[in-house]
Amino acid sequence: MRTTTLLTLSLFVSGLTAQSFYVPADTPGTGTANAFPFNTSDMRYQALVLASELGSTPAMIRGFALAPSANGTLAYAQVTMKMAHLASPTLSTDFATNLAAGATTTMDQPNWVWPVTGNVWNQVDMQTPFFFNGVDNVVVEFTVIGRSSGVAMRRENTNQRVYLGSYVGQTTGTNGGLTAFKMRWITGDAELSVYGRGCPGSNSLPPTLGLSGSAQLGQLYWNDLTNALPNTAAALVLGFGSTTVDLSPAGLTSCNLYVNGGVTLFAAAGPNGDLSLPVGIPSDPAFTGIVIYSQYAALDTGAAGNATTSNYGRALIGN
Repeated sequence: MRTTTLLTLSLFVSGLTAQSFYVPADTPGTGTANAFPFNTSDMRYQALVLASELGSTPAMIRGFALAPSANGTLAYAQVTMKMAHLASPTLSTDFATNLAAGATTTMDQPNWVWPVTGNVWNQVDMQTPFFFNGVDNVVVEFTVIGRSSGVAMRRENTNQRVYLGSYVGQTTGTNGGLTAFKMRWITGDAELSVYGRGCPGSNSLPPTLGLSGSAQLGQLYWNDLTNALPNTAAALVLGFGSTTVDLSPAGLTSCNLYVNGGVTLFAAAGPNGDLSLPVGIPSDPAFTGIVIYSQYAALDTGAAGNATTSNYGRALIGN
């Protein structure tokens, strides 16, 4: 059920050029499927991207995507992503040396769940942007701990990687040669993605958030709720940051808070337990690069804590 309530952004940020850089190419459905680092034991993994592959022009990296080889739901106890500049044209096998210029932690999520679609680009939840200086090469690092389920990523023989499995803090890894995963670096293109999982209600179904429409400038995108109870009260939380907070201590068993909220919209689900609330994007290029997170909570007096929560969405505004 779609409502006519409309939230239009009224923020100002500096404009960014909309573009994606594909390393080595915009071909997410080809290449070898490799388990590292998202379908193996605990792993620390670094990949090198040359400045020329990012256009050799200063840019704010707002999104980062990989190419899973199959559909699946990836689940981990902890995923941390870092980015750093590196003057050297090659990676050292010493992890710290590759990050010595100063790393930005661009994602740090406990108990992270990532539903993916095979053979297309899938964004990770990049929580903090990275400023590319246009001169140095860039290292991207993932530390993936406690895999419950995973999917292999596509790779080509173009970019270097260094990695170590069964990682428990060791300082050095193995030089994997030119076998890094394929990557998409996003500086402003519009994207919609979902992560996490909802907690089942009294109907044994988890409320589920989907994003539809477009996060492009001048367009609308919709926050689509399904699996809530019929005609129940619901709240959509919108914010500019993501987190993972276990709500079990508050009585909402197995539920998580995923959004650092700034705005909450209230509405009622329809007779089928569905609801859609839109966000309108101004056409002003100054809004390019804003990231909006969203999550639903729904009243359910038969559930623990009298409510359930959904997974969460990430909308990257752009062209």
